[in-house]
Amino acid sequence: MEPFTLTDLNTVMSRLSGHQLTTRLDENHLDAPFDDLGMDSISLVELAQKLGEHGAPFPEEIVEELRTPQLVLDYVNRHRSEP
Repeated sequence: MEPFTLTDLNTVMSRLSGHQLTTRLDENHLDAPFDDLGMDSISLVELAQKLGEHGAPFPEEIVEELRTPQLVLDYVNRHRSEP
């Protein structure tokens, strides 16, 4: 299975209904907290739900721990199931 990349994360984030990210994430944003990037807790829950569609289970309690794009990428790539 191909790794889940920053490009993939940008694509998923562009589909969030309540989130208007003003810039695409790049390598400079990997360790920035999502709240600094303008995402609220509702957007993070929706992000987790969308990422679940990519084969990575997101229990509710893990959402709080995934505070940066890098943490999300690492989590998705560790927990994705094979198709």
